[in-house]
Amino acid sequence: MAANDAKERRFEDVVAANQHRILAIARSYAPTHDGRACLFAHLSLWGRVWRFGLSDFGYLFLYFLAGVMAFPLFRDFYASQALPSPAQMVMLQLLLRGPIFTGVCLLLMSLRNMERRLGAIALGTSFTILSGIAPLLMPNPYLPDSVRWVHFVEVGLSNFLFGALMGWIWHGEAKGRYLRI
Repeated sequence: MAANDAKERRFEDVVAANQHRILAIARSYAPTHDGRACLFAHLSLWGRVWRFGLSDFGYLFLYFLAGVMAFPLFRDFYASQALPSPAQMVMLQLLLRGPIFTGVCLLLMSLRNMERRLGAIALGTSFTILSGIAPLLMPNPYLPDSVRWVHFVEVGLSNFLFGALMGWIWHGEAKGRYLRI
């Protein structure tokens, strides 16, 4: 049992060290000027609402699309696991994970000042590293390697597409640049 505790402690230390590095890299992209504008200054209330709804349902769609494509590869692993019902999964994604991931993407967007296409690619890449690749890169006691690597590709691809979608639809068109929070 002590060996498992040591292994989990090492895993937690590695994850904590990587999170620190990722945050340091993210902070290095922040512009040095003092001018700040609201991220949503160019959007009406309706513009914010439809973008948020599209973001939330876009995440749900990409989550299930990637899961359906990868499920045959890890079906045996999840056959022995207690999973929430499909309705519970939809509600968890729409009401919890989708809005949280939308908020994370909006915060990441505020760190960049790029044109729309490059900004969408940069946001997709950053979001993928933070939410998909970094947590699955190191072996962990919860997922066997075969399942972890399938999730690595599945989550990496779906989160990249979600981040790129976020970068595209929330871009500050009025100024041609991302706007600061």
